[in-house]
Amino acid sequence: MLRRTRPAILLQDVYMPELDLDALMRQIRADRDIARTPVILFTASVEADDVVERVGADGMLRKPFDLEALEQAIHGVLAHPHAL
Repeated sequence: MLRRTRPAILLQDVYMPELDLDALMRQIRADRDIARTPVILFTASVEADDVVERVGADGMLRKPFDLEALEQAIHGVLAHPHAL
């Protein structure tokens, strides 16, 4: 779906049933057509501190978050995209 729609940014929950975040991020970063797509993760877990660096995401928000925090995160990532 990412290859087909080419979103400006991907917002992804860290823990999703039937989704391996590590595998998803490896596939994204390995595909030159979508590798530069910024990815912001979100989670309620306090045990996910290392996940952004581990999977190569561009940022993370802790749930619950408000709309202003989401907007700031999106603008920040789009203004300073992850250097791949």
